[in-house]
Amino acid sequence: MIITYVNVLKAIADGAALDVGRTVHSSAIMDGIESDVFVGSMLVHVYVHCGSLEEAYAIFNNIPSPNAVTWGTIICGYAEHGLGTEALLLSKKMQENGVEIDQGLLVAVLKASESSSCLTQGQSFHALAVEWDMQHDELVGNALISMYATCGNLDDAINLFNKRPHRSTMAWNALISGLASQSPDYVHGREALTAFWQMIQVVQPNEITYMSILKVCSNLCALNQGNMIHAHLIEGGLRWELKVGNALIAMYLKCGNLEYASCVANTLPSWDIVTFNTVIEGFGRSGLVKQALHLFDEMLRNNIEPNDSTFISILSACSHDGLVEKGHEFFELMKLHGIGPKIDHYDLMVDLIGRAGYLNEAEDFLETMPLTTDFVGWMAMLTHCNRLVNVDIGRRSFSVLVKMDPSNASSYVLMSNLYADAGMLEDAEKLDNIRKSTNGAIKKPGKAFIEIGNKVHEFSVGCRGQDLSGPVYAKLQELRSQLKQNGYKPHINMAQGRSSKEEESMLWEHCEKIAIAFGLINTAEGSTLRVSKNLRVCSDCHDATKAISKVEKREIFIVDTYRVHHFVGGQCSCQDCY
Repeated sequence: MIITYVNVLKAIADGAALDVGRTVHSSAIMDGIESDVFVGSMLVHVYVHCGSLEEAYAIFNNIPSPNAVTWGTIICGYAEHGLGTEALLLSKKMQENGVEIDQGLLVAVLKASESSSCLTQGQSFHALAVEWDMQHDELVGNALISMYATCGNLDDAINLFNKRPHRSTMAWNALISGLASQSPDYVHGREALTAFWQMIQVVQPNEITYMSILKVCSNLCALNQGNMIHAHLIEGGLRWELKVGNALIAMYLKCGNLEYASCVANTLPSWDIVTFNTVIEGFGRSGLVKQALHLFDEMLRNNIEPNDSTFISILSACSHDGLVEKGHEFFELMKLHGIGPKIDHYDLMVDLIGRAGYLNEAEDFLETMPLTTDFVGWMAMLTHCNRLVNVDIGRRSFSVLVKMDPSNASSYVLMSNLYADAGMLEDAEKLDNIRKSTNGAIKKPGKAFIEIGNKVHEFSVGCRGQDLSGPVYAKLQELRSQLKQNGYKPHINMAQGRSSKEEESMLWEHCEKIAIAFGLINTAEGSTLRVSKNLRVCSDCHDATKAISKVEKREIFIVDTYRVHHFVGGQCSCQDCY
């Protein structure tokens, strides 16, 4: 009986059939074998594979003596779903229970260290691998490479990779996926692309390789390289792999190439929930909100059940277009589909309501939500207070943010700018001095990327690196003069005690402006420019780019962390809702 259950549950996990898994789980309870270590371990595997971690952990706790496989399954499950801290706590509990660590468990705990970006913990497990002579095992070695790369320790990752006697596809994937995982700041995207082109000279990529590297192209808005990778994977025979197809669609949508995204989407033999979520999100980010809503209806007509990610995408689309009533409808619709709203859904509702100008309602929503509020929701609140110059609610939002994270500079900067916009210059300067004196309250540096030919160039605020010759700054000065003649007015903020002339000069050292100027002098007249940024585009750069697109007669895309901005003839696809 136990062997039968194990085999059936394995097939269910492979098919990610959660409802069927629950039915078999009920049968196991009736037969009194739910707590058997083999059946219980496979049930944990089913729920982890289907993304239901709460049910997986409940079963795990009911197993009297979980074995190494069970521990590895639950730890990997938490790590793979981004719950690295919880995974590390489980790994410590496992050690306290005296479970002997083998290669599989070591890979699991390294994954946990990677997921939580806990380099110190990962290094301690690396020491154990050396002590137990496991570092030469391929799975462990690859996990170490991935862990160091993901935690930002590129030197150690490359050093371990170079020491590998045989660099298999898995080893290359560990390095590339680790570099690609630095997506919030895109810091190692260019290194990941270099590694990919080196890899294809020696081994054959697989679908994991393509999914990782296409994510890099998305983040860097590297459309040319994305096109070449698309051609290469077709030659490699992976054209119709659904996961790769979804990654291709996401890349083209993020780069603003809706035509190619539609072409790939239409040639897929079938769509799964990831395909629908990807296209809905992409349409929403590009301002095609009606199309996104239509796709949601089509998904339901095709009997594909929406999940957490679907509602994140659709609520985000509603926020982009200010559809407050529609957003509330989708928020309530989640419950009809058996989905309990999570913190991301609440944060999006706050952004939606606040963006529409209903600041009091947004604040009430934050304060009465049943979940513990997080930094993102209150930052959205302060952002909209800044945009609408509401000092009272802004102060309350700022107070909450400082209590949550006193070292995060973003809240100080937003509140200082809010004071300045409200004419409260003394308060603005005082707050900025507090920020500077607060240990660790340092602004996150803005970075912009632009692909010229097949090379991605990176720029930082005020940088004067090797890519910035005299002609780049000459072009910036030319643009500055042209834009003023065409009615552009810089967004001068008199906070921080600077003169208007100093403030205007600093605005022209923003990384996206530098990237655009670099692109203008290094591409043919009339060609499209695509710039990626690791932060949200500021209001001044947004208005300046609108003006640049008109005077230079160029289409310009700026892809930031929030949406795809498509500038043509002095207008932006976001309709100034950034």
